[in-house]
Amino acid sequence: MTQRTLEVQKNDNFILPNDFCLVFGAIPSFPIQVQKCNFPGITGGTTIEKPTPFRVTKYPGHGVSFSNISMTFLVDENMTDYMFLYSWINAIHLGTQLFDLRQWIDADTKQLFQSEPTIGGSTNATLIMLTNKKNPNIKVTFDYLFPVSLSDIELETNGDTGYRTATVEFTFNHIKFEKVTEGIDPIFLNPKVKDWLETQRRLGSSVVETVYPAQQ
Repeated sequence: MTQRTLEVQKNDNFILPNDFCLVFGAIPSFPIQVQKCNFPGITGGTTIEKPTPFRVTKYPGHGVSFSNISMTFLVDENMTDYMFLYSWINAIHLGTQLFDLRQWIDADTKQLFQSEPTIGGSTNATLIMLTNKKNPNIKVTFDYLFPVSLSDIELETNGDTGYRTATVEFTFNHIKFEKVTEGIDPIFLNPKVKDWLETQRRLGSSVVETVYPAQQ
């Protein structure tokens, strides 16, 4: 039997916090102004413990669970994204109305995505991460994604006059990691992704590159 091993290429460059773009397959133009997004962690099933005369032996539990994706975005004065999420959550968790994601698809980009949204209210989302030279590097796809909570919007008459933000949490059922190459993967035909890449490269060209010492 041939033994297969996972080859991992050592890389002494580290992830920068702003080198990401999150795109929704069914609704590629949403959300417009992402300010902050976490990368979800993973937790194994509850550990199984079996006592012996000498000690308790532990075994891996069955299954895994993912953390939610928590995303903070700017709220525009028409509350477009906020109302969209509000309606989405009401529809899929209360069943008060039929919420069909197909009505939100951008007709110009519909053919760029392999998976179609479902009437049940789930879609796919793709997180693109760059190298420190602003080139596409890793694509992470979250399948069967849907929102589970939407935060309050803080309003006050005599307080902070900054723009208002809200936070939405999504859950999902499957995650896939891929190395990507710009110009080959169809997601890079998405106008939002194109604009984001161009902006990141302009910003990168005006900043002195930070060189980190290699770890021993």
